[in-house]
Amino acid sequence: MKNLKKNENIFITWHYTTHGIAFLKQVLAEFYKRGLSQNKIDWTDIIQSENEKVFAQSPNGVNGFVFDHVYYLTASQSVFNEVSNRIKYRAEMPEDEVIIETGIKTVWNSLLLSEDIKNPDYLPDLQKDIDFVRCHYPEQYNKFMGTLWRDIQHYQIKDQIKWFCEFSTIKDLYHEKFHEYDTGINALRNPQEIIQSVEIFIASIIKKHPDATLYINISLGSAETQVVWHALSQAGKLPSDTHFIQTYDSKNQGNDRRFNPFFIKEIPVNLFEKLGSHPIYIKPQSEKRKIADSLMKHFINSGFSILIFGERGVGKSHLARKYNKNNLNFKDINCASFADDTMAESSLFGYEKGAFTGAYEKTNGLFQQAKGGILFLDEIHHLSKRVQEKLMKAIETDENNDFSITRLGGAKPEKIKCTLIFATNRSIPELREKLHEDFFDRIAQNCIYLPSLRESEKDRQEDWKMIWKQMNFGEMEDAPKEKELIQWLVDEPLYGNFRDLQRIALYYHNFLHFDEALKKLLGFKTAFEYTKAEFKKLLLQPAQISYFDPEKSLEQMQHQFKADFADWAINYFGSALKASVHFKKMGDSITPETLYRWKNNKNLSPPPGNS
Repeated sequence: MKNLKKNENIFITWHYTTHGIAFLKQVLAEFYKRGLSQNKIDWTDIIQSENEKVFAQSPNGVNGFVFDHVYYLTASQSVFNEVSNRIKYRAEMPEDEVIIETGIKTVWNSLLLSEDIKNPDYLPDLQKDIDFVRCHYPEQYNKFMGTLWRDIQHYQIKDQIKWFCEFSTIKDLYHEKFHEYDTGINALRNPQEIIQSVEIFIASIIKKHPDATLYINISLGSAETQVVWHALSQAGKLPSDTHFIQTYDSKNQGNDRRFNPFFIKEIPVNLFEKLGSHPIYIKPQSEKRKIADSLMKHFINSGFSILIFGERGVGKSHLARKYNKNNLNFKDINCASFADDTMAESSLFGYEKGAFTGAYEKTNGLFQQAKGGILFLDEIHHLSKRVQEKLMKAIETDENNDFSITRLGGAKPEKIKCTLIFATNRSIPELREKLHEDFFDRIAQNCIYLPSLRESEKDRQEDWKMIWKQMNFGEMEDAPKEKELIQWLVDEPLYGNFRDLQRIALYYHNFLHFDEALKKLLGFKTAFEYTKAEFKKLLLQPAQISYFDPEKSLEQMQHQFKADFADWAINYFGSALKASVHFKKMGDSITPETLYRWKNNKNLSPPPGNS
């Protein structure tokens, strides 16, 4: 595939399910007027009817900003109809205020009477409607075409795209730049299917546009598509120069009942990976959180490496950031994002010109960039043994506590001093299996266990308030605090920890912005009901551990199972005593002491011996 020019700006969005593709046109009009600011995008009170006029006034695009490419993600019409079927609302068009003001209500009444609109299988046809008006109302044709954007969401996707590229006032600017991408997915409620398709799409974009800046509108599609964008970012699958934007209309503003003012807002790309700029714990109540906080405060200036253990989403990276008190260089990387050893080595150590194909100039790695500061390596268990060995050699310190870092393709080492922080969501037995023994010993100098949310229930309500604030929705300062919601949050195990709270906040916020028609289609009356149902679909269970491993002895596998069973039972029933009482009722016999012994052995090596 031929690479296109460098430094391209690309806009990516899902099909505009409820708003129609005319809303994309209005978003592009706002970029056309404002351009790409160096500041974070935060544009409010955008009037849709005013933006509709933009390209009619400047059809040649000489004075405005135009994206190099627009990629429009779609699926079959039936897939989107399951989320929101707008076609049935077309009967309301003759009562649209602009249609009445323009004097073409008669045209619309006649058009709809000519079609079998009450038929449940009714599908409007764009070309047929255009031909009808041109034939029967030629003197009103231009007015009809000029207001068709107010009806476009009622057409099928193929007709909406046809209108955008062939009939709208934006066609001259974007006809060649617009690309539909059929994802082929069968359900907008299936995150696994969505992420597989979108990952393939993003890989093709990176290959075709290697130096592009991506602007991804994450608001459209479904709640699941929004989560997928964040998941891809978290997994390191998006280019570094990627921006996330939200585009919503303001439901309670303006006098135009069908087309309210809207806003375009840029939000953090790394929302689920980094928990914002606020402290990870605000006045922690649980002992385990207090211990983790105190240990980090003690270890950060010790001069030795730090290894943070904890489940996914407990805030390991943010704990590292929290103690960067002096605003030192802070560089971080998720080791799962390294495609191969060469990428890992070049990213960590930098490389010399000509070190590999595409290495056109000498480049600093993360060690050089973190000089004098902090280098945080997350998910360290993903590093290959080869990279572990090179890293182990690099972090051997001299008498001045300096590292010796050699660039890929280089020969002369460079002295660098920085604080190394490693993190993993694996247990110590698992980590010992995955890491080179000497490398494990080298990085496990100071260890900190970061507790899950299940181990700090006293902090749950404050966690919810903190996450809501960090999501920076804009419309609300205070987190929702209805009694049912808070009790549900306390009762949920939240195996995804803070990321689960982020998803819950996102679902709740989404529902608040749905129009009444969509809420009715979904069948939910309150934001809490919708949030609870959506969260259940994507409920993260504890990581599935492979107990059956031919390289483990029977004793090792039993040891791992007992530890995980005890951990689950104590968390599920609330205490070891309650778990013991439950299993006694089931006819089994297990004491609280046994459960605690199994649980406390989780991070210890199993007793020696083979089956």
